[in-house]
Amino acid sequence: MRVTLLVLLSMILSVGSASAQSAFFSGTLDEAIAASKKQNKVLIVDFYAGWCKPCRQLDKSTMSDSTVQAYVHKYFIMYKLDVDDSIGTTWKSKFHVYEYPTMMFFKPGNIDDTILRVEGYRPPELFLSDLRYLHETHHTK
Repeated sequence: MRVTLLVLLSMILSVGSASAQSAFFSGTLDEAIAASKKQNKVLIVDFYAGWCKPCRQLDKSTMSDSTVQAYVHKYFIMYKLDVDDSIGTTWKSKFHVYEYPTMMFFKPGNIDDTILRVEGYRPPELFLSDLRYLHETHHTK
């Protein structure tokens, strides 16, 4: 009986996590850039660190908000970049990222053309306002 309950609980948890939508692109940064170009969507790169409290708060409240997730999926490609791994270290140096979280918005497929830079924690309402402004002014799909 105990084993059956554990198996059932495990199945329920795996189904729940599989259906949860993430705001972030699930691939490499190069794949995110290519998807941004192919889909003609602004690319958002979220520079974060695992030890960063505001980064964790952004994930917990803003990026888990269903309205934010839906808007990001519809109009943007968003990539999460850990500044403490080798790729993240290179990119944070290239873009002079010193505060976390930092979100940089790039023209579709062009990582060298920055549209906007947002530093620090943003609650869902404020982040959605940023997204709507970008969508209206940069005509992403």
